[in-house]
Amino acid sequence: MGLKILAFGEVLWGIINDQSHIGGAPLNPAVIVPNRGNKPSIINAVGSDSLGYQSTIIIPDIGISTVYLSKVLFPTGTVPVEHQGCYSGVVEQCRYCKID
Repeated sequence: MGLKILAFGEVLWGIINDQSHIGGAPLNPAVIVPNRGNKPSIINAVGSDSLGYQSTIIIPDIGISTVYLSKVLFPTGTVPVEHQGCYSGVVEQCRYCKID
């Protein structure tokens, strides 16, 4: 029986060359947890927008429970990523700022 692991924090979508890629500091390492027989969940909030909807589909598909994932009326978090992996900052007033 595997461990129950709880990740807390943002799910961000990196915008690279006008394409969206799901990620975020707690989500990235949680992706490998199911492969080791563990049961991860994420505590987070996503927006009631298309990226939030996509998050609710993708996250369970990779084996992470969304039982603690809520939807809020703010946009889902995005971060513009420039060439060579540099980012120019997280968009303010988005859903992960509103986790209750």
